[in-house]
Amino acid sequence: MFTKKAIFTPALLLAACAQLAHADVPLFGQCGGYSQCLAGSGTTTTTKTTATSSKTTTTTKTSSTSTTKTSTTSTKTSTTTTKTTTTGGPNPTSANGLEGYATMNGGTTGGAGGPTVTVSSLTALRDAVLGTSPKIIRISTIIQGDGEAVDVGSNTSILGSCGGGLTGGGFRVKKSSNVIFRNLKLYKSKAPTDLIEIQASTNVWVDHNEFYSDMNSGKDYYDGACDVNHGSDWITISWNYFHDHYKTSLVGHSDKNESEDKGHFHVTYHHNFFHHLGSRIPSLRFGTGHVYNNYYDDIQIGGIDSRLGAQMLIENNVFVNAIKPLMTLEEGGYANPVGNDWGGATPELNPGSFTSAPYSYSLGATSGVSSAVQGGAGACKITV
Repeated sequence: MFTKKAIFTPALLLAACAQLAHADVPLFGQCGGYSQCLAGSGTTTTTKTTATSSKTTTTTKTSSTSTTKTSTTSTKTSTTTTKTTTTGGPNPTSANGLEGYATMNGGTTGGAGGPTVTVSSLTALRDAVLGTSPKIIRISTIIQGDGEAVDVGSNTSILGSCGGGLTGGGFRVKKSSNVIFRNLKLYKSKAPTDLIEIQASTNVWVDHNEFYSDMNSGKDYYDGACDVNHGSDWITISWNYFHDHYKTSLVGHSDKNESEDKGHFHVTYHHNFFHHLGSRIPSLRFGTGHVYNNYYDDIQIGGIDSRLGAQMLIENNVFVNAIKPLMTLEEGGYANPVGNDWGGATPELNPGSFTSAPYSYSLGATSGVSSAVQGGAGACKITV
């Protein structure tokens, strides 16, 4: 005779946990700068717990010569991840509002602790951003570029006064690390110069900036707004206002660069306002992308594009008038979408293995994304 105690299968427990994990939570107030936070109220904590199951089986066998009683216990325990959503203040686990992959690999502090220099000319800007010692560069006005990239050294923060920025050129972070761009107005850099290019670099935070060109000059007249390439890693792109531009954000410049790129390109996009754009929002080859709480409006060619084995987790984003909001099938990418409002459009679904981010972050409810992002994204919304 065999006797079995009640068994709770892992599948049942995982299903129940998935319902909890995918539930919307109230939108939080984001701390946008070193001394200023956007308004919010209340605190909500959401815990995502993967299943823990135990299985015990007791077997009794009886024969004419002997009786044997055997008890076998098998226990399977998985890990627990806690995700905290806080309103009315900054993420308690991140300094100055920084979330996402730029918090990893030692974190991203830019030029913290270094001297501050204020610049208003291209020559002064180029000189100020060189070198690897910590430094904070403040741009007090719109600087006219010369069509070439301004190369930025490691351990640098480039901060705009309200209305400060660069036109007719862009910034390039090449073979550097620990760089921050905040509160800048960046626009109209003719190809082949991106407004911001992150090349073979690590730990870069692009936050509360405005990127734009125009949609009248053709899609190849300007290049990328904020591109990531050549195996760069540990990047966060947050609270930016991208508008009136064709090539928004390309991660991975070539199908043929797998040997350099694979295993890198860990990039987070959150709380960005994507408005009146062409495509690449973002387009990701080979890497790992976390896209959450972004607002997409008037996307004319295509939105999120997962390509060539890329793995993406896409949470609580809102799409309005967006053509092809999610593409995965044409070029072999993967995406796990959770809690998104597709605005009546149909996403391409090709589930992958990226189901949980490896860092703490604040996830707002889908219903609050539109008002929070339109009110908080872009330059001149923070004090730096």
